[in-house]
Amino acid sequence: MADRIYLETGIYISARLAMSYMICGDRRGCELKGPTAEYTSVWNPVEVESETEFHKTFIRVVKGVREVFDNPYMGISIEGINLYYFLKI
Repeated sequence: MADRIYLETGIYISARLAMSYMICGDRRGCELKGPTAEYTSVWNPVEVESETEFHKTFIRVVKGVREVFDNPYMGISIEGINLYYFLKI
């Protein structure tokens, strides 16, 4: 999925996918039982200048991968990093 979208956009998305299972009791009327997926990615402004374009592309990749797993509940965490270059420490 990420490779196909990279060919379309020039933006490569890498992420970590953690699968788990939501447990929620019937007593509380909870309907969120079942498999869950959490995608974690790091936006690096050196690789993709536009944070907005990164997020849009990330969501496209996640939606495609999500279908493979039969559309589980999901959480998305996008982390930005700051790079600092030091000539001397």
